[in-house]
Amino acid sequence: PRRRGPFEPPPPAGGPPPAPAAAAAVAVTLGSPQEFSLSSDPAEIPAGKATFTVDNKGSILHEMVIVPAPNGAEGLKQANGEASEDGAPGEVADLAAGKTGSITVTLPAGKYVLLCNLPGHFAGGMYADFTVK
Repeated sequence: PRRRGPFEPPPPAGGPPPAPAAAAAVAVTLGSPQEFSLSSDPAEIPAGKATFTVDNKGSILHEMVIVPAPNGAEGLKQANGEASEDGAPGEVADLAAGKTGSITVTLPAGKYVLLCNLPGHFAGGMYADFTVK
């Protein structure tokens, strides 16, 4: 067999190339157990692609915005009681009661907050910390 040079990579191992990583699946529940509740399962995912499936179990309109938040939810608070959406990679906007929506985004590692930013909702506690490792 032929000798490899010192900088030549070894021949590829048998089998197909690895498939691209599937998007992480995140289930987000809005409006349950209380109207201004927001929770995600899981609360932490690896960096990369993620699909958020958002289910409004409340009785009023809600939304789910993904916002980078190195200082947590407190660091997003604005004077009007709403959250800053600076740098938000995406959102599922205006989900009527009983409706489901989804969004797929690519998230780098960091701390995020998932929140509803309709008037009064964020101030009412409708957010959850979310970590991307």
